[in-house]
Amino acid sequence: MQLIFDTAVTANLATAAFSAVLSLYLLALWFRQKNHLYTDLPLMFGTTFMAQAFNTLIRTLPLIGVVEMSLNLFRLRTLVIMGTAFPLLVVALHIWLPRARRYHPRIVGLLAAYWVLVALLGPSEEVIMLLCIPVVLVLTMTMIVTFIITWKTNRLKEVRSDLMVLSFLLGFVSQLVANQVILNNVLITLGTVFSTLGLTNPWFRRRHIPLAVPPESVEPAVA
Repeated sequence: MQLIFDTAVTANLATAAFSAVLSLYLLALWFRQKNHLYTDLPLMFGTTFMAQAFNTLIRTLPLIGVVEMSLNLFRLRTLVIMGTAFPLLVVALHIWLPRARRYHPRIVGLLAAYWVLVALLGPSEEVIMLLCIPVVLVLTMTMIVTFIITWKTNRLKEVRSDLMVLSFLLGFVSQLVANQVILNNVLITLGTVFSTLGLTNPWFRRRHIPLAVPPESVEPAVA
């Protein structure tokens, strides 16, 4: 039993550290770009991975006896998870609703307010998950569909869309096996690696191209 406990703690800490390192790498990549757009993929995913690292650390605290498992701790985790999901919302809006750009802040603001209210006022963990998980699932499926389209149409050559699809699928499966700590952490780690490789795409020769997804990357070609 102690071995299983120690392995779980080690896996959580390793995943948190790995996510943080890759987050800093992507953020540094974004800072080195000549043009800084807030919809650039390295910035968005760097933010997601950093929030993922904090979420994993918070999940570890009760295991090592720093704090007790409580509803308030779960509320904190839910707020941190918002940092993993909402960068994907920004990317999705930029890609799929470019003509409604002036409404993007309102959409993000309304959903953020909804998330915060649920996290702070939800009466139980079950209710909070029931109200928040659909948002995450919709964003995940949107990103999977997006990168499948850019993969099949080959319209986003500076990003390995196939690896991005695999990353999101691994992330989805990791949530299904969240109670199996080791497998969950392995899948999260693999998903983070594939996302980083997909975004940096070492097989592609860049000429200082910012890694932002233009709306035309997913729009059908016009004959």
